[in-house]
Amino acid sequence: MDTRRFRRSSQSDAVAAFRWLGWVMLMMFVLVETAHGTAGGARVQADSAGPHKRAPSAASAQFDPGTHQVTVEAPAPAALWNVTPDIGAHSFVVYEDNVRQSLEHVKVVDTPLSIGVLLEHGGRYHALNDALADIGSRAVQELKGALNPDDKTMVWTYADTVKPLETSSETPTGLQLATVQVPVAPSSESNFYDAVLTVLPRVQQMPGRKVLIVLSSGTDSFSQADFRQVLGAAQDSGVPICPINIGPLLKAAVLPAGESSNDAPYGHLEWQRASQQLSRLARVSGCRAFTPSSSMDLPAVYDGLLANLRLKYVIRYRSTALNLPGTREVRVEWTDGARSPTHVVHTNIQSNSADKVFADTRYEVDSGAALAKPTAMSWQLGQACTGPPCLASIN
Repeated sequence: MDTRRFRRSSQSDAVAAFRWLGWVMLMMFVLVETAHGTAGGARVQADSAGPHKRAPSAASAQFDPGTHQVTVEAPAPAALWNVTPDIGAHSFVVYEDNVRQSLEHVKVVDTPLSIGVLLEHGGRYHALNDALADIGSRAVQELKGALNPDDKTMVWTYADTVKPLETSSETPTGLQLATVQVPVAPSSESNFYDAVLTVLPRVQQMPGRKVLIVLSSGTDSFSQADFRQVLGAAQDSGVPICPINIGPLLKAAVLPAGESSNDAPYGHLEWQRASQQLSRLARVSGCRAFTPSSSMDLPAVYDGLLANLRLKYVIRYRSTALNLPGTREVRVEWTDGARSPTHVVHTNIQSNSADKVFADTRYEVDSGAALAKPTAMSWQLGQACTGPPCLASIN
């Protein structure tokens, strides 16, 4: 009997099975690679965005049970600094427990600042330390000129450790610097991460509206902490950290024209990476990073920074919840200055404009006395300063 027909059939089945198995393996490979790529893309996006969300504004809300009026006080988020001079009730929309409220009044007031200053002051190279002394002296002197009489300022320098800036004359309101002269530091490590974690709890103990100004290149040589820990502390502190990146000023001072910063002996300092970290630190803490091109730019940097930090918006509305007891969630959103309709329908609204959030806060109405008590947000909780007072002030 001729069996070639059956042999051809068996060979065809084997080829078909082999092709089918090949297609299955190819599809599995594609699926695995797609999943891996998606996960990798997610990791890249998470790394670029950081493990922490943007810090909210330090807002508060007070409720008057007699009039049902709610007063919200909040500084403007850094993303909205210098947006428009035409600020009024038309600039905001307020929701209480996702119910839109009718605004009654908006005003802007200037508040005193409690300013902590962290100044880079030392590293491994004498030429850089010499430049740091000159730039630091100019930076602190210009800041002194930008202060208001009711501002409070504490200044620390850092290299391998954090130290107060020494001063020479005392006044009833603090330590007054007639002329600021930062000495040239000896060679040491430059532990930026450790310095931020050391100073930040001390700034949290300062009164009123707090801010930490960091005058630094952001480079770090031998910190015990890492940058992720610094980001976490910045996020949780409720203190805006506003870096002034002096890296370009240092490079201009120590590098001859045309010489690359990647050349020895400064190439390992990773200037670009440090600059990116300073910007990220500002973003997660609710401030902006500044990079002056020369020391002559410092007065303009301080004018823009301090003017925006001093502004506080007072927003009043009448709650539709009356005296119902419980915790009320209040969200204020920015409307880009567009005029809002005069008629407001009080319905439950789930807003999708998360990028327009101006302030988030809450207040409580006591079930017994119908009195309101302010409730601290979790991100505003700080750490106590357990060390001895070692702060210097300038006014």
